[in-house]
This record gives sequence, structure tokens and C-alpha cells, in this order.
Amino acid sequence: MADLHVTLYSGPESEEMHEARRFLEQRGIQFEEKNVAFDTGARGELLHHTGRTDFPAINVDGHLVVGFFPEKWDHLLQTPRIRGKEVRGHTGRPPGATEHANH
Repeated sequence: MADLHVTLYSGPESEEMHEARRFLEQRGIQFEEKNVAFDTGARGELLHHTGRTDFPAINVDGHLVVGFFPEKWDHLLQTPRIRGKEVRGHTGRPPGATEHANH
């Protein structure tokens, strides 16, 4: 999991924010935190990707979950990420799909 890019979109401190941060820290996940209450750029990013500015939200390699849902966050953090090669038989493509270069 060391090569995942994880962003935690946060806001004013609350019990939910504390739990979300602790969730990532207890799993040894390195993450970038962006506070949407103070950072207009972060707020714009979250709005662009989700249509909302709700927090906490997590972005793992471009896949977002809005709200602190530990089961969903665990799933997102454990999903294999393909970096140009097959990982243990998983290609990241639907069955029957072929790879096409769009360069």
C-alpha cells in the first residue's frame, strides 16, 4: 500500500474527523490532508470530483468516498492498483476487454 496516493479531505475538527484520521494512521497509511474549510483549492477539487463539499472524504488514486465509512475505506485501500502490468492475474480490465494504446 506504500505506493497509493491518498488524500483526506477534512474540515473543522469533530469526532468523525478524528476517527477518520485515526483510521488511516492506525493502518500506517501515508496521506495528504486538505482542509476544505480553509483551502479554497481543496474545496474546489472536492466539488469538481463529487459535486459536493462534504467531509471527511477520501481519495485513493482517483477513487473517492465521501463520508467516513470504515468498510468502504478499507475496501478502497485494499483494491489492487495496476501500474502498467498485471498483478496476480488481475488485469484491471473487464473479462474480454483488450488493451488499446491511445497515444
